[in-house]
Amino acid sequence: MIKRLSLYILIALLGIAATGCRHKGFEMEEDASRHLRVVFDWRKAPDADPASMVLFLFEKNGGAPIRFVFSGRDGGEISVPYGHYDAIAMNADNTDWALLRNTAARETFEIYTDRVSAFSLPARADDEEVEQLKNTPGMLWTASDGTFSVMPTDPADLTITLYPEEAVCHYTVDVYDVENITSLEETSLMATCSGLAEGDIPFSKAGTDVHETLPFVLTADKKTNSLHGEFLTFGESPNIYKKNIITIHTFSGPTMVTTRAEADTTEHKVNAYDFDVSNQAHLALDPHHVHIVIRGLPLPRTVVVGSGVRPDVEDWITENIPLSM
Repeated sequence: MIKRLSLYILIALLGIAATGCRHKGFEMEEDASRHLRVVFDWRKAPDADPASMVLFLFEKNGGAPIRFVFSGRDGGEISVPYGHYDAIAMNADNTDWALLRNTAARETFEIYTDRVSAFSLPARADDEEVEQLKNTPGMLWTASDGTFSVMPTDPADLTITLYPEEAVCHYTVDVYDVENITSLEETSLMATCSGLAEGDIPFSKAGTDVHETLPFVLTADKKTNSLHGEFLTFGESPNIYKKNIITIHTFSGPTMVTTRAEADTTEHKVNAYDFDVSNQAHLALDPHHVHIVIRGLPLPRTVVVGSGVRPDVEDWITENIPLSM
């Protein structure tokens, strides 16, 4: 009886010891991380109002980045495993347009937009290469100035601060002295701007070397014979010079002519007007807020219904118009 009781006690003690070992292992896993306070300081973009932010941490030994999302723009507390990190932050709201690639390291992390598949553009005769038509980006703020370590010896109130700033450029376009503007059946025309960076690299705070064409809409003001448009872009690449050509697309044809004279003028119709605005874009005083002015647009006397965005249109007849400043 005594031997059996001793056996029961021994089994119980072994069970307690085993439970203690598992508990100790669990505590060691918890101790391998540290609470960290993340602060977003908006001194570089005081008017920014993102509804949420996302933080990517890149462990210097490699591996997939760790992702944290914060409600609001101020930051918050996270739990981070011990290690040495680089950081990139960007707004997480209204970024359905944003695609990410080369995300293995902070230096290569890139934000870009998808291709527009509903509209095709032909190559201009003077193009060295055909640019793809890409979606315009939305509002974007990024920060990539965070490099820090999380170690067991760090103080309990460890804090890192990042300084987001505006990462996209706001382009406005005004077209004055538009001839035959009353011929527009609609109040808008489609336009494109070539030679713009395809994406943004937060680490270098610059656009990519790959260039694409972005679409935007020009709205007509028939009282002032003018068109106005604006769009966001990743701007110009600091490494490669590319021409910025604004092309205004119209759709004219004999379906609306009423006289033989009008038929003669529309037999060789012009569908697109090219304006070289490279100097205005590259020499802008503020590259984040570029204002482009075009004077003189000779619209055809008859413009068909649907002169705005027209999908799957090919074989543009393009007219290059010298831009007088």
